Amino acid sequence: MNEKAGIVAKVVLASLVISLLIKYVGPLLPIPANDAIALVAISTPATVMAIVMVRRSIFRAS
Repeated sequence: MNEKAGIVAKVVLASLVISLLIKYVGPLLPIPANDAIALVAISTPATVMAIVMVRRSIFRAS
């Protein structure tokens, strides 16, 4: 049970760091606000996770 609590704590800490970076460092970046940038920002995490899951399933099958 202690191992699970450690993993949850690491995820919460990583989430906190990422959210603080987005809140305070994000506005300093010179990224233009347009539809293409928004589409890439929204679809990138899902695409990366899909690639990781497909690769894991291929390597487990062989």
